[in-house]
Amino acid sequence: MKHLVLFFKFLFIYVFCFSQSEESCKSLVYALNNPEKIISLDLSNQNLGELPESISNLVNLKVLVLESNQLKSLPNSICKLTQLEELGLDGNQLSELPPCLSQLTKLIYLGLDENKFTQIPPSIFELKNLEELYLNENQITIL
Repeated sequence: MKHLVLFFKFLFIYVFCFSQSEESCKSLVYALNNPEKIISLDLSNQNLGELPESISNLVNLKVLVLESNQLKSLPNSICKLTQLEELGLDGNQLSELPPCLSQLTKLIYLGLDENKFTQIPPSIFELKNLEELYLNENQITIL
């Protein structure tokens, strides 16, 4: 019976991720077990309180969506995702970003709506390729 439950668990992950494509996934477990295959990871609405340091293993990741979670901070390991072009962090509890975020030189989209920022994070000014920045519904008092 235990093997049958495990089989169905892996079958669910396989169908869930591969039905979308090998490049796009909504399962953190699957993504971390297949890091080279994942180009887009959508972890929206999963009640995440933190990201694992191992997120840095997703070396080919171009799109990371972490919207509507409970994130209060991001691990420094997120800065190792040097292929990242889009980062969606709307609807969390962030008040700062890691200074090393400036290492994400390919980032063109950064969504930070509905967080707890009181000022624009300094690392944003170093993102030379950034085309879209969203900071609506924060508590920004200093420009």
